[in-house]
Amino acid sequence: GLDAYRALLGQAGASLKSGGRLYLEIGKGQADAIAALAAERGWRLDGVIADLAGIERVLVVKNG
Repeated sequence: GLDAYRALLGQAGASLKSGGRLYLEIGKGQADAIAALAAERGWRLDGVIADLAGIERVLVVKNG
């Protein structure tokens, strides 16, 4: 279930300026796993956005 995130996190950095942000829609309970993948690839966690039910749905990571 995380293969698409691995690909995005591996390729998106080349398309963003240093300090650029990537917004990833995530499934319930995936925030920690995807944040760890991002950190392994040099991204920094910049925020998590929850939906109206309080479920984490968007992970914001920063390039560089």
